[in-house]
Amino acid sequence: MRDTKNRSVRTLIGTAVLATALAGLAQGAVAAPAAPPENRAKGMVWDGLAPGRAENRCAGGFEIRGRSSEVLGCTHGPDPAPVNVDVRAPVTTGTLAGSAASLPAPAPGPGTNANGIACVGDGTSGYRVEAIYVTPAGTDRYADVAPLIQTSYAPFVEWQYRTSAAETGGEVHVPFVTASDGTSCTVVVHHEVLSATSDDSFSNTISELKARGYTRTDRRYMVWMDSNVLCGIGQIYRDSQSGQANANNGYYTAFARADAGCWGYAEAHEIMHNLGGVQPDAPHGTPNFHCWDENDEMCYDDDGSGPVVMQSICPTRDGRIFDCNHDDYFLAGTPAAGTYLSTHWNTYNSRFLVRGALGAPTNVAPVVDAGPNVGIQTGQQATLDGTVSDDGLPAGAPVTVAWAKASGPGTVAFASATSIDTTAGFSAAGTYTLSLTASDSQLSTSDTMTVTVTDPNAPVTNTFSGTLSNRTQSITHSFSSGPGSITVTVKGPSNKSLTSTLRSPSGTVIGQVSGTGTRSMTVTGPVRGTYTLVVSGSSGSYTATVTHLP
Repeated sequence: MRDTKNRSVRTLIGTAVLATALAGLAQGAVAAPAAPPENRAKGMVWDGLAPGRAENRCAGGFEIRGRSSEVLGCTHGPDPAPVNVDVRAPVTTGTLAGSAASLPAPAPGPGTNANGIACVGDGTSGYRVEAIYVTPAGTDRYADVAPLIQTSYAPFVEWQYRTSAAETGGEVHVPFVTASDGTSCTVVVHHEVLSATSDDSFSNTISELKARGYTRTDRRYMVWMDSNVLCGIGQIYRDSQSGQANANNGYYTAFARADAGCWGYAEAHEIMHNLGGVQPDAPHGTPNFHCWDENDEMCYDDDGSGPVVMQSICPTRDGRIFDCNHDDYFLAGTPAAGTYLSTHWNTYNSRFLVRGALGAPTNVAPVVDAGPNVGIQTGQQATLDGTVSDDGLPAGAPVTVAWAKASGPGTVAFASATSIDTTAGFSAAGTYTLSLTASDSQLSTSDTMTVTVTDPNAPVTNTFSGTLSNRTQSITHSFSSGPGSITVTVKGPSNKSLTSTLRSPSGTVIGQVSGTGTRSMTVTGPVRGTYTLVVSGSSGSYTATVTHLP
């Protein structure tokens, strides 16, 4: 929880919000959130939210529903305002300026502007946090407050992330979208005046901003909402997998919103939710995507009188920085083997953060291509032809690879699961999905390919339909390979005689049967090729062909 010497403590007023959310986790189930209490003074407004479903990665949280009930994303729900803050109270420009002036500022240095903001690349390319000033129609203070965002509120976010990384000897920066002035950079603050109801709910805000074109998945949109409805709220998806394929790592558009009464209080917290912290299965995670080990920016009692019990594990640290003991969701470094973060999502690895000193090369995850899909027969080996490329960072760390079965009906035996190019055998026919993962010790990437294994001795059935005497006849072909046989069954009318003739690939008649009703013929020792079946009667004939590959 935030240090009460510097910040007001987050407090959730009311009964449990997610008191039962962890029930059934052992079976992979997550209970739907309990109906939360509304407290508009604290910004606890649930308009536009519905209990989350696992198929949308919202289990244990809430779905953000648009005006047509479409799902816009997932969220943990609104965060409450600090003690003694009523978000409904108008906030003057002077109050905002005073709040901004009181915030810690990151030290400027190589690669930053005078406010400590990282000047990264061309300011727009790649994964970034994008600042938006949003106001409902009727009010507009952009000219007065945009400079506060650029010089104080955004730099405070940078300070929180940078200071958190420094606790473990690391360095990290928040890459805002910036504009260059030739020698330095300035945070770009977009100016959006939306409808009068755009601030009524998080869903309204997202719907209208998406309609304005804010739809990029390589952005985390930080919305400074000039309104008095919420304190803070952010999107997050339930996914704690460790690799770069984590759902919170740029696979969905994500928004964070802070209303005027909570500027300088909620922004970094909601952006961290956008990055994937804190997952409920973390050692100190809570059901509602927070933590219980204080002091910590992401920790507070988010279920009221429920099972969460807050503990002061790091009592002397500043409560505005992340991850007490760095064992739940943010560790600037390599987690020790066997720890939670060594096998689960560490937001430090997010694409939306820049790791290391500015101006130095930034580590990029390996690029992986699992290769083309393959088709083989049972008993054969599939040749796997993967490709992996890397930027060589971190220096001295070799890239490791691993093949694994992602899905399929049987077992897979890899000749060498740790080689990019290898072979694999399969215990049963069917379609298998194989994954190739590459790691540079900090970041990892995966790609998949499929192997289709067919059994040449398995029967194959093809059904054709044709018209004889204005009736549709169903003709079924059954095949077996090698020393097996072809069986052709013709289902005809009970009152009309039909003649069925089967010709080999060379055109030779190899079977014929006549009569009413159902008639079958079997030919042994089929060869590879295309067979022709002609069904004829007094009203005409129908020809079907099928290719048999023993």
